[in-house]
Amino acid sequence: MEAEEPGAWPLAGWRVVDLSTAIAGPYCAKMLADAGADVVKVESPDGGDPLRGWTASGTDPGEGEDGVLFQFLNASKRSIALDPTVAEDRTTLLALIAKADILIESFGPGGLDAQGLSVEELQRSHPALSVVSLSPWGLEGPGAHRPATEFTLQAATGSI
Repeated sequence: MEAEEPGAWPLAGWRVVDLSTAIAGPYCAKMLADAGADVVKVESPDGGDPLRGWTASGTDPGEGEDGVLFQFLNASKRSIALDPTVAEDRTTLLALIAKADILIESFGPGGLDAQGLSVEELQRSHPALSVVSLSPWGLEGPGAHRPATEFTLQAATGSI
């Protein structure tokens, strides 16, 4: 996103690669996009972000349509479908990350490594890169691998 005038947006000129799904990661990236960052959402070529098909009513949003929550969380972002296990796609993904200031992911513990993208390797080749890892119970510790939903998280925090 280009600002109308220099400095008009606080994050104008910043580049973000968004590898996240669900709500927390896309919302984090949305806030950065809303502040002027150029955000590229990277999705799987096999259906993309599962949130695309989610609706509050549980009905299908329709062929070729995205759910309203997905639209809200991903407004102001560019999007590309890449499979990091395919050589050409991996090259494209690494080129995007090489130009990024921030990488957002929500794979959970070991998930980034499973994609062949270790934080250490990425930061060695791009020392200024900030990696934001969003995981419901953290990346290490006794609960790190516990599954979570919006409801279990609300219950754990006493919200419901």
